[in-house]
Order: sequence, then structure tokens, then C-alpha cells
Amino acid sequence: MSLQACNCYMLYTNHAV
Repeated sequence: MSLQACNCYMLYTNHAV
């Protein structure tokens, strides 16, 4: 898991919440 992928995941969760 790259840092970029982690950042994308965080953004996704942020939008989902």
C-alpha cells in the first residue's frame, strides 16, 4: 500500500462519513 493509496483511502472515508 503506497502513501498515495492511503491518502486516497482517507479521502474516500472522509467523504463516506
